[in-house]
Amino acid sequence: MRCWFKFIFIFIIGFNSLHAFQPSIKDTKNFLKPELNLVWQEEFSDSKLNTDKWAFQLGNGAEYGIAGWGNNELQFYTDSSDNFELSNGMLKIIPLYNKDSSKTFTSVKLVTKDLVNFTSPGVLEVKFKIPKGQGLWPAIWMMPEKNRFGGWPKSGEIDLMEARGSNTNEVLSTLHFFHNGHRLLGSEYKVSNENNFNQNFHIITLIWGIDKISFYINNQFLVYEGSLTKLLGAKYPFNESFYLILNTAIGGDFVKAPKPNEICSLDNCDDSKKFIVDYIRYYQ
Repeated sequence: MRCWFKFIFIFIIGFNSLHAFQPSIKDTKNFLKPELNLVWQEEFSDSKLNTDKWAFQLGNGAEYGIAGWGNNELQFYTDSSDNFELSNGMLKIIPLYNKDSSKTFTSVKLVTKDLVNFTSPGVLEVKFKIPKGQGLWPAIWMMPEKNRFGGWPKSGEIDLMEARGSNTNEVLSTLHFFHNGHRLLGSEYKVSNENNFNQNFHIITLIWGIDKISFYINNQFLVYEGSLTKLLGAKYPFNESFYLILNTAIGGDFVKAPKPNEICSLDNCDDSKKFIVDYIRYYQ
């Protein structure tokens, strides 16, 4: 999520240095709950956000020297109740258009930075629905707690799920890293119109091994799997501590320009336009 160019590519290196795996559904059974302990969970069952787990990251990126968050995004992140709610045991992030505000587009970005961190090996799963609307960019992703190997992307980025609100039949999972420049590896997963990610809940699972990372939909369908340990050697960043991020961007290089009539307003917003997270669970 941190940075996308005006095109999307999958950087593939020869199999001598990068191993790509295509496991069967049975292979996932070794990683799931019976063999692991649930060590952290967020069920969003309270009426207020748990500030022992979550903090708001505010602004438009300019405060961090990356206006537009490095992607020409349009939103200003707030901690306003206009931009999120907790209801029916779910978190709902509300991207908002308000033509009468100096901040025309607003949304929420929640992070566990300095509160909760995650390390390999483990299994992280998130149950979610994505919002429908051109220009919306929901994401579930992770960044390193400490930039041990240097600034982005040298210390890595793990994107469990990204999507475009203009295409609710598809999600993407991606790893960002540094190897003679910024590189990314990942793939997309597509579903039928009837099973789309806006009207139906799905689970994205990160199977986070010491030397291999896999992403699955509904613990059955492989999105992407690969190993970068031989390629990156001592600079392999994905065994460090990472924190979790939930957000919905508006506009930017990854998506089309937003259509205001397809985004929530203060007086017109149903759940189909919200990024909904039912739960997050981490096993080790």
